[in-house]
Amino acid sequence: MSTSLNTVTDKNKSSKGHPEPDLAVLELDNQVIYEDGNYYYAKKYKNGKKWKKFSEFEELLNVFSKTLCVNAYRPKVEKMDPKKENGRESKFGGTKPFFVKGEKWPTDVKWDYKTEKNGPEYYMTFFGQFIDPRKKDKMLYRIFILIDDNDMNDRYWITKIELNEENLKNQIIIEKPKYPEGFFDKYSKEEKFEPHKITGWTKFKELGSFEMVRTFFHIKPYKYGDDNTLYDGLQKAFYDHDYAPASGIKVGGTPLATQDQDFVQNYDLIQIEGTSYLPYMWGDAGIAHVSEDLQFMWDCC
Repeated sequence: MSTSLNTVTDKNKSSKGHPEPDLAVLELDNQVIYEDGNYYYAKKYKNGKKWKKFSEFEELLNVFSKTLCVNAYRPKVEKMDPKKENGRESKFGGTKPFFVKGEKWPTDVKWDYKTEKNGPEYYMTFFGQFIDPRKKDKMLYRIFILIDDNDMNDRYWITKIELNEENLKNQIIIEKPKYPEGFFDKYSKEEKFEPHKITGWTKFKELGSFEMVRTFFHIKPYKYGDDNTLYDGLQKAFYDHDYAPASGIKVGGTPLATQDQDFVQNYDLIQIEGTSYLPYMWGDAGIAHVSEDLQFMWDCC
């Protein structure tokens, strides 16, 4: 901890002569209470408790930033000539994903809401492929998702494959097959994205999940009708903080959602949000996530 704590020496004053908060209610380590317009943080030691006063919750988050923050990685991208795609590069969009012999472009069918039957077979949209910057392996993650006019993007083909000697030797080039002439006169239009090569990653830190921070300080969950001063103070400080979880595309870090923040915390492989180089909005300003075990989910406002 980068700031000193006041040691409690008697009932009414600390060793520095400051008025003492009611430490009787501070029963847990790293606990915070709110009294007289101030936040008091206390920590247990063998010889008793020590405490520190903060006028704003943000000050407390600053003190514990190293403990409460996690690493995230934002991609550096540059637009590339489609003719220079070789299928092995990390990128978003493009027409040449990495495939090996025996694989084919993933497909699925869309539900036809007019006939209430399965419609024709669609080729999934290639969103990108990348190597996790947090790891030292050569595992390439490939993301294909079936785009649906009704925003039911719950069918996907997300896999990982190692760029080892054998797979590189067995690489084949498969470009997205062409649809029959007139296909999109009857069915929804095709989505495709221009290739943008990932040239590197910018590492940065951001706060862990709100639930993790709330639990760290032993603050009770919000409950209607209760005194939620601590909860409200933390919530405002958390989302206004310089290290608040970032939106956009990132690997690792703290996943964001437009609705249930707790639900997406296990989907921390990559967060995908509409950007200039991957312009898909996921419904009405939504966010998509992929988990370490290659599960996919998204939500929108």
